[in-house]
Amino acid sequence: MVVNKINFTQPLPIAYVNRVRAIGGVRQVTHFNWFGGYYQEPKNFLIVMAVEPESYLQVYQDQIDVAAEARQAFIRERTGVLVGEAMLKKWGWKVGDRVPIMSNIFTQRTARVPGI
Repeated sequence: MVVNKINFTQPLPIAYVNRVRAIGGVRQVTHFNWFGGYYQEPKNFLIVMAVEPESYLQVYQDQIDVAAEARQAFIRERTGVLVGEAMLKKWGWKVGDRVPIMSNIFTQRTARVPGI
């Protein structure tokens, strides 16, 4: 794993993707950016990662169990989000819901649980 020397919340320049990919022994590269998100109010903090869907799912394929249909919907839907079952149940979300995820960092205000 390669991260910014300051801390993981500081992204590397996207141009570094090809530099990292060129390092011997590197099998796969993805890019993601953590940001402090929340649902409805700041006290409902969420751990949110903005990712490049295809490469992220390839790198973490052994750690994330995603049905093929959900995988394709996530890749296709630009505002799509993958959410675990526990979070779906906690907030009462359903596949296809528009979910307002706010942040003090980014201004895009909604994500969509992709339809399957």
